[in-house]
Amino acid sequence: MVVCNKALSNAIGKEPKDTYGKTDIEYDWSAELVKGNPERGIVGWEKDDLAALSGRTIKVKEEPTDFDNGIRYYDTSKFPLRDENNPIIGLVGIGRDVSERRNAQRLLEDSRKKLRNLAQTLIAAREEERKSVATRIHDVQRLSTELRPWMLEDLGLAAALKWLCEDFCRRTGLLCKAQIDLRVSGHTGAVATVIYRITQELLTNVARHAKARRVFVELRKLGRNLRPIVRDDGLGITTQQAMATESIGLIGIREQLQDLQGEFSITGARGGGTTARVRIPLRKEAPSESLTREKQLETERES
Repeated sequence: MVVCNKALSNAIGKEPKDTYGKTDIEYDWSAELVKGNPERGIVGWEKDDLAALSGRTIKVKEEPTDFDNGIRYYDTSKFPLRDENNPIIGLVGIGRDVSERRNAQRLLEDSRKKLRNLAQTLIAAREEERKSVATRIHDVQRLSTELRPWMLEDLGLAAALKWLCEDFCRRTGLLCKAQIDLRVSGHTGAVATVIYRITQELLTNVARHAKARRVFVELRKLGRNLRPIVRDDGLGITTQQAMATESIGLIGIREQLQDLQGEFSITGARGGGTTARVRIPLRKEAPSESLTREKQLETERES
C-alpha cells in the first residue's frame, strides 16, 4: 500500500500512514479473502490484483470484506498504475461500500417472498371456502354456480365464459360482450379453471373501479397458447395502480399463473380504458384435482 484515503483507513481502523508498505494480509484480513478458497467458491482478491497488474481493468460486484465490525460489501474496480513511460508500477483499487443497499435489497426480497406466500395462502383459503360453501349449500343453485360453475366441467370453457359475461350484464347493467375462439370450447381442467377465475376477478375489478360502460372479453388460441383478454372503456388503470403490491386481486392473478408458466400484463390510458392480457402455454395436463373432487361430491349428492 502506497496511498490510502481516509475512508479506507477508517474502515480498517488504522491511520493512513500506518498502512503504507503493507500487504493485504498484514491488515489482519483473512487469508481466505486474500488468497481465495475454491472449496467455498471464494475467488480471493489476489487473483484480481494479479489480473490488474497484467494490464486489465477488473470490476467486481458486492465483494465481501471482513472488518472488525463485520463483513461489508463493496463494488470494486482495479486497474494498473503506470509511470510516465507507461510501464506498470502498481495497481489502483477503488471500492464503493454497498452494504446498506445490499441489505435493503435482501429485506425487499424477503418482503416480496412473504407477500407472495400471503397471496398463495389467501388464494388457497378462498378456494377452500368456495368449495366448503358449495358443498354445504345444496338448495341455492345460483350461489353454487358462481362458486364453481358446473358448466365449466360439463360444457367447457367457452360456455362458462359466455355465461359469466351474461351474468355480469344482469348484475351490473353494463354491456359485456364475449368473443371466444371455438377451438377452446371444450377445454376443462386446471387451465380452464384458472382462465375462468382470472376473468371473474378482472370483471369484478371493472365493476368496482373502472366506471366503464362496456366490457369486452376475448379468448383466443394462438399456436400453443391461450390468450384471454379483458378490455373496458373506463377510467384506465395507472402504472402505479398496476404495480401496487397491496392489490391482492392482481397478485392473486399472477400467483395463479405461476404454476402454468403463464404471463399477465395490465395497462391503461387515462380516460381510455384498461386492457388486461394473459398468456398460458398449453401442455398435456391431468384433470384438475379440485374439479375431480367436486364431481365426486356431486355424485354423492345425487345418490
